Amino acid sequence: MNNYSREILMHILEQNGVFLSDNYDEPLIMDSLTFVTMVVDIEQTFGIAYPDELLSYNPDMSLFDLEKIVLTILQPMES
Repeated sequence: MNNYSREILMHILEQNGVFLSDNYDEPLIMDSLTFVTMVVDIEQTFGIAYPDELLSYNPDMSLFDLEKIVLTILQPMES
């Protein structure tokens, strides 16, 4: 994922009240409603469908984890 995509994800998180530390491997602190809102924003911004099997909120999810998910979804679209 390029830095531009990371900046977009960070902006989406901040818009939803999820503030990041300098360590992008730390868990993102949010409740389940914020998680769902964030997923909808990610889907609309990137034009993707977030996999149903990953729609359960994981309190250990970090920015790096979120990037991996979005990158995995975007890769087939870039081919």
